[in-house]
Amino acid sequence: MEPVKAAECEDKEVCKPLKECEREMEFFKKREFAKLRVCGIFDQTMSHCCQIQSTDRFLEDSTSLVTEAVSEIETHKNFHLINEASCGAQTNYRIIGGRKARIHEFPWLVLLAYRHDDIVSFSCGGTLISKRYVLTAAHCVNQRDYNLFSVRIGEHTISKDIDCNNYKDNSTCSDLPVEDIEIESIISHKDFNNENMINDIALIRLSRDVELSKKRINVRTICLPVEESQQIDNIHDEFLNLTIAGWGLTENDRKQSDVLIKAKVPYLSNPSCIKIYDIKKRNYSTLKIEIKDSHMCAGGIERVDTCRGDSGSALMGVADLGNFSRIFQHGIVSMGVKCSQVEPFPGIYTRVSKFITWILDNMTP
Repeated sequence: MEPVKAAECEDKEVCKPLKECEREMEFFKKREFAKLRVCGIFDQTMSHCCQIQSTDRFLEDSTSLVTEAVSEIETHKNFHLINEASCGAQTNYRIIGGRKARIHEFPWLVLLAYRHDDIVSFSCGGTLISKRYVLTAAHCVNQRDYNLFSVRIGEHTISKDIDCNNYKDNSTCSDLPVEDIEIESIISHKDFNNENMINDIALIRLSRDVELSKKRINVRTICLPVEESQQIDNIHDEFLNLTIAGWGLTENDRKQSDVLIKAKVPYLSNPSCIKIYDIKKRNYSTLKIEIKDSHMCAGGIERVDTCRGDSGSALMGVADLGNFSRIFQHGIVSMGVKCSQVEPFPGIYTRVSKFITWILDNMTP
């Protein structure tokens, strides 16, 4: 069977399951199939371009994400630069299980391109947090032997120009292009400590604005946890599953997957994480990891979880806001024990909520 090419939805439409679409369900019942346009296949179910309803108002709203209360952060002069109208919005409304990520599932993930002896490689990741800025780890921008020179956005399968979700009987493809954008400047946290990875956070300012539009569903920004209700700090469920995704890039191994991969990882409170590492230090005398309040932990249940996220990429969680869900970035992939270890260790991440003010202070329009 020929691959099904994903349709581009119009300005007043959103891509979602047919059963959630009032107007399109009427078309289906009347057998007016020519009026239906498939925009994706998620969890083996076709999604269609549907007329925006009141519950989809987040795609119509051109203002920043409305939060529950005015905070000091929201009065910051640069607050309008983050959490724009469609931040964290997914075409499939939820993160789907499985090792390979679907096309457009994480449209805010980017690749950092490095040059070394005229050889270009992708050795870290990051996230698009505004039309001009990428959030990443400080250790990714402080590599002496490798020159970080550009950022790739909109990628899914590195070796292919056309990305596809493949199934036994059909597939959905997208020919939306990737872009390689040069870097204007890099801001690394001045108190970054390479020994214990404290303040492992950096901003990359791109040389030009990224085009964000409803039709360009392979490029979007991710939401940052500004309100307390959006922050992982206030979630007490030790088994809360978060998500990491990437091309398996690490600054040490320099190995990668050709296709974007993902994994679910359980959230661990800092006291629980510290306890685990204290126990493991008895068996690993060279293990010198210090967990601070500006860190957070996740994973350690399966070895694969530390192999699927890129250094500098995002630890993500879903939050329900009204009648829709958004993806928030809770952590930045920072450090941990290599995935080749026989015994699993929790991954350690930079806690984004502790650095919102720093992020805003270092952004400019």
